[in-house]
This record gives sequence, C-alpha cells and structure tokens, in this order.
Amino acid sequence: FYITESEFSAKRLLYYRKPVWSIFRALGMKKLTSSQYKEIGEKRVKILLETHGVGLSRLKLLPKTTGMRPIAMLSQPESLGQYCGRSRTTEQSTNDRLSNMLEILRYEYERNPKKFGAGVSG
Repeated sequence: FYITESEFSAKRLLYYRKPVWSIFRALGMKKLTSSQYKEIGEKRVKILLETHGVGLSRLKLLPKTTGMRPIAMLSQPESLGQYCGRSRTTEQSTNDRLSNMLEILRYEYERNPKKFGAGVSG
C-alpha cells in the first residue's frame, strides 16, 4: 500500500494499493510535465547541480479533487551521488542552503519594510 494524506481529507490518511497509486502518480506527472514542469536529461541535471548551489529535492504528490498537488520536499536532504558521481553522502537540504539568504532578507526587511511592498513574511 501507498499511504498519504490529501488536500480534501483534512488530516486523515488515505491508503492506495500500489498499482492504483502508480496510475495516479503517472497521470499526475503527465499533467505536471505538460504544464508546470519539464523533464530534463541526466547530462543537464549534472550541469545544473554542479553550477547551482541550491541542490534538488523530491517531489511529493498529494491527491486533490481535481488532480494532484505537487509538494517539493525542501526540508529533507537529498543524496546527489547518482546525479554527480559523488559519494552517497547526503547533502544539505535546500532549506538549509537558503537559510543564510532568508536571514539577510529578514534583516533588510526590518531595516526598510517599505522596499518589500505588501508581501507576507513567513
């Protein structure tokens, strides 16, 4: 079974048989890759990971009444070994990598909140 929560079931867990979940996941990914995301090759992944300091994260799909909601798992560290030929050591999570930038933005916001417009800090 694949166990997940969903957007429409509040905090209840939903249990899907793995073949059923595979169909849902495939349909959800097909829709996402046709609109929001695009699939890139392994060569491009290696280049991006070596030149950008942000890293990567897993994508979790949550069922909703009209399809799937993609959730990037930015707080969980991900191993880059299979993508960059690095050892299987776990890298920092994307949130950890961006924490210094968040602190800089908070500092600048406290100094001059008018520069940030009507955004919501959170």
